[in-house]
Amino acid sequence: MAYSAILFDLDGTLIDSLPGIEYAVDYALNQMRLAPRTRSLRSLIGPPIGEIFEQIVPNPSEDQLTGLQAAFRSCYDGDGWRRTVLHANAGSTVKTLYQAGIALYIATNKPALPTRVILDELGLASYFTGVVSRDSRQPPFSSKAEMLRSIVAEHRLNPEMCLYVGDTLEDYESGVAAGISVALVPHGYGCFETRGLPPSCLPLADLADLLQFAERVEIS
Repeated sequence: MAYSAILFDLDGTLIDSLPGIEYAVDYALNQMRLAPRTRSLRSLIGPPIGEIFEQIVPNPSEDQLTGLQAAFRSCYDGDGWRRTVLHANAGSTVKTLYQAGIALYIATNKPALPTRVILDELGLASYFTGVVSRDSRQPPFSSKAEMLRSIVAEHRLNPEMCLYVGDTLEDYESGVAAGISVALVPHGYGCFETRGLPPSCLPLADLADLLQFAERVEIS
């Protein structure tokens, strides 16, 4: 099937943000005088940073979570994001899809500020018609599913012609909840190479597999 619009998750799907996130998490833990991190965050990436801290800090208080998130944001938004790298074929695939006439969007849990600067730094910003983060509006979006539905509604997209590309179970469930097809990449943070893909999901061996949709789309 050829899709007229492809919506992407960001962290783990198009970019590897783990080095910068771990750097900023370690900084925040140190600033709050808490025990150093003893585990990789790879399997935790996806939800908002507050939820990640809740999983690595035993019984954190509200004040600790507030302080940790503030310290993380200061570090990550300052220079931590610069440790971000593109996944293999991400740049060339996005460019080819754009040139083929497919409308491209991003729906991500990453806040709008680092999302914008990362896309600019990596040369991807101009390819996306719309980029939606949790804090792209006030009050913030409650979920990725709500972000996806917002993109579909605002840009008057046909859900049956949309594909959401992600890397975690959250991405899969969000796409299903929004009524659009989902494809999952193997290189992200969802560990699907060991746990297996959920049902009705399009498997991607590589981001370049998306080009089969570009080859068949009709450009008006």
